[in-house]
Amino acid sequence: MSAKEIGERLAKQAASSGIGSKQLRQLFTMTQTRALDQLDAFIKYQIGRNVRGFNKIGSDLLRLVEAHRDDKPFVIDTLRYVCLTTDYYRIGEIRKLEPEIESVAKRMCTGYGYRGTELSSVDRGTRVNIYLDKFHGDSRGLAEDIRRELMRNIQSLREVDFEVWINPRRR
Repeated sequence: MSAKEIGERLAKQAASSGIGSKQLRQLFTMTQTRALDQLDAFIKYQIGRNVRGFNKIGSDLLRLVEAHRDDKPFVIDTLRYVCLTTDYYRIGEIRKLEPEIESVAKRMCTGYGYRGTELSSVDRGTRVNIYLDKFHGDSRGLAEDIRRELMRNIQSLREVDFEVWINPRRR
């Protein structure tokens, strides 16, 4: 398998594992600057500490390092691909649900001058940005209410890391 194929498979796993983009960048940097033995030990350390995401993807990362111990450029290329594509796969899981998300948000925010919903990637998941024209209250409270309602109405969102942000129009 090529670095791209392995990287794509690992990126899909990373997207669903909950591992942060910053953690992946740290692994990539470590791969470039340190010996693979140190990367191996670091991954084991993170698994042992039960760091989020490493339980799901850590064993595959260890297999990658072990299988290509004599080919560090291959490991670097693979982890580069993982870092560059994980957010694409992470947001792809929730993008399929965008019509349902927009329906719930629109229903809850019509009185606030609902303008639209947009999805963006953040370090540990996806951000649901909701744009409102006439909102002047507690944005955190409304965001939490919308998040609860989304999780209640869309079963598959219970397994996805996401946050809701209210973006009121500033005059």
